[in-house]
Amino acid sequence: MLARAGAADRRAVLIEGAVVLAAAFLATRIVFGAGLSDLWNQSITQPRGGADTHLIAWVLSWDTHALTSAPLRLFEANILHPAHDTLAAAEHMLGYVPLFAPAYWLTGNPVFALNWTLWASFALSGAALYALLRHWGCSRAAAGLAGLVMIASPGKLDRAFMMQSIGWFYLPIAIIYFDRMIDRRRLGDAAAFGLLVGMQMLCSFYLAFIALCLLAAYALALAPWNAGPGGGFIQLLSRVAVAATVAAIVFVPTALPYVSQISGGRIREHGQSDWLQTMTHRTWAEYLYSPAVFDLPVLSQGYYLGLLPVLFAVAALALRVPDDPLRRRRAFGVLLGLLLCGVLATGLDGNFEGVWLPPLYEWLLSLPGFASMRAPARFALGVVFATAVLAGLGLHAIQTRSRAGNAITAVAVAAAVVLTWLDFGFLDRSFARLRLPTGSSVPPVYRALANLEPGPVLEIPAGLERGIRQQRVESLYVFLSTYHWQPILNGFTGYVPPSTAELMRIVQALPDRRALRALQRLSGVRYVVVHDDRLRPAELRRWETPRGLTLIDRFGSDRLYQVEDPLAADLMHGLLDPDLESSTTLSGTSLAPLSSRAAQVEFVGTPPSAASTRLTRAIDVEVRNPGPDAWPGLAPYDDRRVFFVVRWESLANPGPAPTVEQIPLPFDLAAGESLRTTLHPRAPRFDGEYELTVGLVQRDRPFDGAAVASPVSVERIRARRKRRPRGKS
Repeated sequence: MLARAGAADRRAVLIEGAVVLAAAFLATRIVFGAGLSDLWNQSITQPRGGADTHLIAWVLSWDTHALTSAPLRLFEANILHPAHDTLAAAEHMLGYVPLFAPAYWLTGNPVFALNWTLWASFALSGAALYALLRHWGCSRAAAGLAGLVMIASPGKLDRAFMMQSIGWFYLPIAIIYFDRMIDRRRLGDAAAFGLLVGMQMLCSFYLAFIALCLLAAYALALAPWNAGPGGGFIQLLSRVAVAATVAAIVFVPTALPYVSQISGGRIREHGQSDWLQTMTHRTWAEYLYSPAVFDLPVLSQGYYLGLLPVLFAVAALALRVPDDPLRRRRAFGVLLGLLLCGVLATGLDGNFEGVWLPPLYEWLLSLPGFASMRAPARFALGVVFATAVLAGLGLHAIQTRSRAGNAITAVAVAAAVVLTWLDFGFLDRSFARLRLPTGSSVPPVYRALANLEPGPVLEIPAGLERGIRQQRVESLYVFLSTYHWQPILNGFTGYVPPSTAELMRIVQALPDRRALRALQRLSGVRYVVVHDDRLRPAELRRWETPRGLTLIDRFGSDRLYQVEDPLAADLMHGLLDPDLESSTTLSGTSLAPLSSRAAQVEFVGTPPSAASTRLTRAIDVEVRNPGPDAWPGLAPYDDRRVFFVVRWESLANPGPAPTVEQIPLPFDLAAGESLRTTLHPRAPRFDGEYELTVGLVQRDRPFDGAAVASPVSVERIRARRKRRPRGKS
């Protein structure tokens, strides 16, 4: 707005901006209601979830911590030790740090800082869109409607817990500077445009690609036709080059760790995966079915655009405004961006309501990082943004052509806002919330860790292979690490490095002294935290008097230990190098085929008798090596080592192939030695009676001797249909 104001009007523009900001924050607060009622302790989360909320709070806290302590080691985050660049296993979300960091520094409370960032992201997105439409000469009412739609869109609110999807406050201001760049050809405008584009791209990779699509469409519609007073086409290209250089300087350094992870196979590419077929939007229902009327399952949950915003958007394209020759071109550019994002949201085949569109998504898979995005439906966020812009342009066009007086216009605009509010379903909207440990509710063991000398920490129980519940536990470990910043072997993130899976298989054999020594040599682990209240009775008995650990202190159900005899992490290189080739394990045992394949395997305690379909089942086993040769186990990523083999064979239907899973031996087992560990295989997908067999195998050659449990009753879990959160928060 200041760009269009003369010196005499700057004060009025500043006052208008302050009022708009206050109104945007107030509107956001009203929209979220009870969702933001406890800024210090609770945060909005996904229904029946919490793991992602823990992770996002940690990401932003780590960003702030690392940028102020060791910025060159930003991606060497403290989780999933000793893997490298673990921040790149999730979105870094650096674009939100200017909002998060001041709140975090002032309060030391990551939950408050997270809530403030969410609140400000929605409010600033609406205020920025207001500024864009005012820059285009639209009325205050039209700009206000666009900002309100941007704040209150159900498509955004349903994903408020996904911080990586909600920050749109850079893009509208970037478009303002793009307009100034092509009008005036000034280097400052080009640099500001590039900086804002770069910051928008830092919010997340999804928003980066969506923003580039919208900007490319807008530029295609506007730039070639505007010679401007500042010079010719060559000069415009030079300014575009400056903007692109600035954006690259901001964005590319933080993208390189992701490129490295992708090229190394640590981040999966979803070019042909089932996710790309499922997470798509291919029907009108996903854009036009009102949440006030329809209740869609989560996987098909749409990005409802709103009845009036869509009608106003049509008006923006249909009505002429004589005193604004650029308005139609701008509206066309926004529409082009809407269509581009809509086609990408359909995924690989471009099928929308049975109509086959150009397969743009497939064409873009060759772009660096594009194939690693697993939810094409999120491109519908670009449709939401474009619809909000067009709605404001449409209301302005209607106001301009209308002969109604100011009073009638004001009443009509107010009615439109109220109808949109009702249409968006705010009378029946609430948000799931998660209470996170803050202040005095932080378990004392984490405060104690902060006062110890730096060293890797392992928390027990551990391992994502333990199942869905453990995912939330691991994510809680990640969040609570913000109170001590020690490196931890645990972790939860989008792409868990393979080294973590190898370590966690060894962890399942703890507190075996040999497992502890293997962990020391692989990771340098120095401290162990045991959470008694999270252990099964059998595990708790094993951890009553752990060997090799010295108790530092007990905090209720939490015990803090220090490793008695520190060992150098001399085997870490083998853990972190999947391509390492050797004829022996890391501890020297031959990987050649065993001359004797005899084993003694038995269940510890009562044999398993029940399981749930598709869920993991903890199985305690003890195995003894009666042969003359040591069994190889400590050989990460090598298929020549010895594996446990868990086999589920149906008793009622012997025809279908049995469910088989192989789990590596946690470490080398010498002749005559025995090992007690816990396996966490996944139960079959179909219910019924099964025979469960646990044996050993090397190079697909089974050992003699196995433990057998029969019958094991596998029961189906009745999945409840997940719906939008309603009722009380």
